[in-house]
Amino acid sequence: SAPFLNALMVLLTPFNFLFGQWKKLLSMIIKSTDENGITEEELLSIVEEAKQDGGIDEQENMLIRSALEFTEQEAVDILTPRIDITAVSTETTKEEIANVFTETAYSRLPIFEDSIDHIVGIIYQKDFYNYVYHGDKEIPEIIRPALFIPQNKKIGILLKELQSKKIHIAVVLDEYGGMSGIVTLNDLVEQLVGELCDGAAGEEEESFIETVEDGIWKIHGSAPIDEVQKALGVPLPCEDYETFNGLIFDTLGAIPEDGSDLEMEASGLRIQVTEIKDHQVETAIVRLAVSA
Repeated sequence: SAPFLNALMVLLTPFNFLFGQWKKLLSMIIKSTDENGITEEELLSIVEEAKQDGGIDEQENMLIRSALEFTEQEAVDILTPRIDITAVSTETTKEEIANVFTETAYSRLPIFEDSIDHIVGIIYQKDFYNYVYHGDKEIPEIIRPALFIPQNKKIGILLKELQSKKIHIAVVLDEYGGMSGIVTLNDLVEQLVGELCDGAAGEEEESFIETVEDGIWKIHGSAPIDEVQKALGVPLPCEDYETFNGLIFDTLGAIPEDGSDLEMEASGLRIQVTEIKDHQVETAIVRLAVSA
């Protein structure tokens, strides 16, 4: 069949040339809107297929997925809320600041004037001990400037900004100029590679949701609402709240007093708040309402 195919190639060459020129003419007149690249969903599908085929392992799969999702997240998605922030006042004595550094083991502390909404900068532990505690400088002399960012700042852009300015902490402001929380360089790195914590910290996080017995849980108020939904296996309004506290407070319609013992029903759950501290739910016993 080779001679026959060769004859066809020679015979059809003029037609092939004409059709090729016609294609070029049409491409100049009609611009194609098709993109040669692949979408994020297609890339994720390729990654999943590669994992199933053994081309990459689970850790590599999670790292690639984290990198793809990284640029889409905003500062508000990963910040440490103001209620959980340890900060010191400009009126705090150096002995008290030293105690805070010792108790928390933090290497940096935000410092505020009048209220935590007015952050004036960051104190570094090494500066404090070298120049103030064991030196003759005053605290205002060692305060380093803080980076202030809006809640909707993309964390990919924030990471580059922190790197370029050699800053480790960004203060997140809400639309009214009040402080929503802080984002640290470690927070950003954890979005890519996972939690950077020791065993003790991991055990503390796991205790946010503890199974007491079948159908009964002990839940910390700071537990992420999506993790509560996953652990309990019931649909919860995850888009409306970030933590279990949010669901409880919205159901109550008020901020409970410290030491209160409350019981309520919400989202198919019977919730008995057993401990409230600093107007935040420390622990609550949760049952499925249908089985209570």
